Amino acid sequence: MNVLVTNNYEGGPILWDYKYGKVERIELIDFCTHDMLLDNYPSFPMSFPPEIYEKIFCYTMDLRLETRNFGIAFQLCLIDRRTLRMFYKQIYLENYYRPLYMIKRLGRTFELADSYYEDYILKPNPAMEGMCAVVCYREGSLRHAVVYEPWDFRSDIEVQKLQVDEGDMQNIKVFPHNFHGGTVWIHGDETDGIYEVELLHHPVIVLILCDYSNSLIPSERNVSNNWKQFATFLRRALGHRAGIYMMVKSRLDIDNPFIEVTDMFLRL
Repeated sequence: MNVLVTNNYEGGPILWDYKYGKVERIELIDFCTHDMLLDNYPSFPMSFPPEIYEKIFCYTMDLRLETRNFGIAFQLCLIDRRTLRMFYKQIYLENYYRPLYMIKRLGRTFELADSYYEDYILKPNPAMEGMCAVVCYREGSLRHAVVYEPWDFRSDIEVQKLQVDEGDMQNIKVFPHNFHGGTVWIHGDETDGIYEVELLHHPVIVLILCDYSNSLIPSERNVSNNWKQFATFLRRALGHRAGIYMMVKSRLDIDNPFIEVTDMFLRL
């Protein structure tokens, strides 16, 4: 795909698919609009087979995620144990745990997604910074923990400017927006203003996972598969173009507690 990039009146990027001398606008998700869903659905005085209910619940979950109503989406997980197990396995592809564990993990999963959306994607970006990250903290230290999971981190986040030169971003062109959710990253080469796109990411979320002392936790080798499943879950809500990255330490620094930021990123 070849892409031409222009700007709107606010300075944000507008993307055009360039093909055979013609251009067609690439529609990006407007994260500044939000649909409120209500739970006043009519009741049905009849019963269905469990499989029909599951189809209805899955469809409703997709609808609530696509409209980014994470709070009421999580309510679907609490209908009964069967539904709880279904959504837990759908998100994390894991064997079943005790219901209390699954509720806590899914609860934090939806809280994190809501926090990323409300406190980062919808947050104004008046400085038009295209290189920003979401800083997540874990209560207590994980320095001696081999595995850390999405539900280990608090949902209160901070937005931090990345101290990384765009020239060191390995063929990534950054197009900032006046809201963080409007920023676009393009992986690919540029010729005469036309980008030969390998990957197009919108929105972009860069995660910095820290312990209580601001020490960076992840390394190249200790990122669990649950983080990749969490990123897949986020794309269900933010669109298939969403780029989810994680800042990591090198293997040589895995036991170094003084590393707070690096220029290494893992795409989830």
